[in-house]
Amino acid sequence: MSTSAKNKAMLNRNESFGFWTLGLLLLPLIACSDTGGPPVSQADTGVVQQFDGAVSELSIADSSLVDSGKPPALDAAPVEVKKNGTYKDIVYAQVGGVALKGDLYLAQKREGLLILVHGGAFVSGTKTTMSGIAQYLLPKGYASFSVDYRVNKQGGAFPALPQDILCAIAFARDHAQEYGYPPEKIAILGTSAGGALVSIVGAMSNMESYRPSCAGQTDLSVVGVIPGFGLHDWLERENQGEIATSEAAYLGGSFADHPENYTEASPVTHVNSITAPYLLFHGSVDEAIPYHQSELMHEALQKAGKSSELLIVDGAGHSFVFKPSDYKDQALAAIEAFLAKVFL
Repeated sequence: MSTSAKNKAMLNRNESFGFWTLGLLLLPLIACSDTGGPPVSQADTGVVQQFDGAVSELSIADSSLVDSGKPPALDAAPVEVKKNGTYKDIVYAQVGGVALKGDLYLAQKREGLLILVHGGAFVSGTKTTMSGIAQYLLPKGYASFSVDYRVNKQGGAFPALPQDILCAIAFARDHAQEYGYPPEKIAILGTSAGGALVSIVGAMSNMESYRPSCAGQTDLSVVGVIPGFGLHDWLERENQGEIATSEAAYLGGSFADHPENYTEASPVTHVNSITAPYLLFHGSVDEAIPYHQSELMHEALQKAGKSSELLIVDGAGHSFVFKPSDYKDQALAAIEAFLAKVFL
């Protein structure tokens, strides 16, 4: 072989060796790009264990469940959908130095999300009160987010308390992809004081003057509102001489001092053309809040041409949905049927 041919063969062998060496060096990088990086442990994901039918009541301290309330960036990687279970103490907003928390109940099927708001005369109560309703709805295919809000001793008054619920709606919509329910299918249910709050939120969710800063520009509309034995007309309550001390505190003081709040906090005054459908339920022998309050809201909705269903449970008193009875069964059946319609 000539000197020229030998040199050419040597050059080809060196180039071939170089390509093989480069390939070997690139193999680890290629493997990482396929997997998205090193393996992630279960602890890193913040996932609660799965369950079949029953709710797994686990307390979650993992900071991965304490969300910022902001929607993911448009260029972010796909969000991992949370698995079945109960996610405790999720911080949905920070307002007035108070961390507002909620418990999220997720089942395999998630047709929509129902935000649950507890009662307690605006001075007490806890999100765990609503766990029975959440667990009843799980096998029906409905996720629930039971939330706490600022009570009177934490500076909660009108409009701060309704705005807390608006923050919960914003958080729920912003995190719908993460939790696996349709963002456009969110409804709200509350009982007693919580019934008053969801009723005013349902009427004011489209009023920009009440938009809280924690909500950003998120759509705050809901597809359904379910107030249970709640207050809807504070002027009527005042005229009947039935305003309790805790109720006056929620309204910022007496009617003589703040008459405007008694009007503004009354859902009956805010019904409009885009108000969502309502299901109102009340006991016929409720001594704490007369069922006439629900009738007034039902009439206001009908007058505006809006969808409204009214269930007066004969013989039931206040807070009847928290005690096993036929009264409770009637209310739960009505709630389930209503959700099936608004979550279509």
